[in-house]
Amino acid sequence: MTEHFFQLNTKLPPQILHKYVNYHLNLPILGHFHPHNTNTLTHFIYHSNNRNHFFFFKNKQQALQNLHNIT
Repeated sequence: MTEHFFQLNTKLPPQILHKYVNYHLNLPILGHFHPHNTNTLTHFIYHSNNRNHFFFFKNKQQALQNLHNIT
């Protein structure tokens, strides 16, 4: 993802991720988000991870473990 994605004031992330919700798809997002860490992004990741459509993970193994537990 580009730097533009992590600028939440552009409203790009919610618009893109809302498409996945509309189509009932789960989306794991893998990576290190510390370089982009802002208070807004931290809250966005926290709330996203507490829902059942898209999730932010540090690595593939963590993503696979958590996605298998989704009902």
